[in-house]
Amino acid sequence: FALAFPKADALIGVASDRSRKTELKNLLTGRSVATWQPAQDPYGLTLSRDGRLVVAAEDRSWVVRDAATGKVVSTLRGLPAGTLGVAVFSPDGKTLAVSDDAASGDNRVHLYDPATGEPRRSFLAHPAAIRGIAFSPDGRRLVTGSHDSTALVWNLPVDP
Repeated sequence: FALAFPKADALIGVASDRSRKTELKNLLTGRSVATWQPAQDPYGLTLSRDGRLVVAAEDRSWVVRDAATGKVVSTLRGLPAGTLGVAVFSPDGKTLAVSDDAASGDNRVHLYDPATGEPRRSFLAHPAAIRGIAFSPDGRRLVTGSHDSTALVWNLPVDP
């Protein structure tokens, strides 16, 4: 279950129940915004700040969906199957940072264009599994937290 305040006038909830149904719901009105049913239970659900996109680890891939319709926007490319850790959108929603899971042993951060699913950059971040990722408010830095008890700050390239 995930919650976010993507817009000032609505609280959006993202939930997956035992039936594998995932629903984006306006919790202020109680109305469903979008519903879909992946083949496996999704996890790692994250909403973009503007509330337009949602990403979830579904069926051993990161899938970006339109939050208004639930339709697939992109599937992230270039990740080994099953290496699904955590994901977070940049403040402007134009970059998606994802990590490999603990089982992969790779401990990398991958930056993607969520609109196309194309990889932008990948880097080794920690010697142990990455458990958290956050962008700075201006989107120019990324913080990663690891099972190795460290948090590291990364300067990101600025797009022209």
